[in-house]
Amino acid sequence: MTTDDTHAANPHPAETSQHDARAQQAMSWYGFGSPVGLAVLILSISVSAVCLRIAFFGLPG
Repeated sequence: MTTDDTHAANPHPAETSQHDARAQQAMSWYGFGSPVGLAVLILSISVSAVCLRIAFFGLPG
């Protein structure tokens, strides 16, 4: 893919670069390497583990 092909596919390359910059900023905060993303990952793994336990062993009590 050449530069001309990229511009032909997207007639607004400035908007794409701005969008890419914003996407990069979002991933730096919400990605799994950040505190927020890591917390979401750990929470989702914990909830999945609890759901599997309930599915296999039923509710306690």
